[in-house]
Formats: sequence, C-alpha cells, structure tokens
Amino acid sequence: MLLPAKGAKWTATKWYHPKQYMGRYDSLNAATVCRDLSANCAVRAKAGDCERPELGLVGQGGTCRKTCEDCRDCNKGDRECMRLNFEGLRSLGLSAVDGMSHRRS
Repeated sequence: MLLPAKGAKWTATKWYHPKQYMGRYDSLNAATVCRDLSANCAVRAKAGDCERPELGLVGQGGTCRKTCEDCRDCNKGDRECMRLNFEGLRSLGLSAVDGMSHRRS
C-alpha cells in the first residue's frame, strides 16, 4: 500500500514572450540591431580586443558589435539578416561584407 508523500510541493511559472509585451523591453529585437554600446570601441578594436570573445565586445550583448564587424545593418523586415545578427557573425564564421555571404578564411 502506498502512503501519501509528506511535505510541500512547489511550482513556478516563467513566461517567455517572443514579441514585445505590454511595452516592455524587447531583448530579441535589441540583439538584432547592429550598434556599438561603448564609446571606446575603435580603440579596443585597434588593440585586437575584437578577436577575444571573452572580453564581451562581440556576440549577444557585445558592447562593440558594429565596430568589430559582428553584425550588419538590416533592412526592415529582413529576418535572415536579423537572425544572423542575433547569432553573431563571428560565431558563425561569416563576414559583414557582401551581404554576409563570405565565410571568414
């Protein structure tokens, strides 16, 4: 015969919104926009910091993605371009030149 378990059972719900929700920050859209978030990106790129992903200049949340050529400006509605920007061109081995069609050598 099985006895009922003792103690408390806890549960939690986490909501994920693929679109902007109730006017709040849209992290997915922000990650697809190609821009620099720091004023000293040119200096850091010249020092070679773009080649060191652990410094946080490239990739999702990178502070110097435009200067480090980890993304490119997308036309409105260009989902493929936005997807590549979200992934990060460097992580995919792509170049920001010529429509992102050339792999880095």
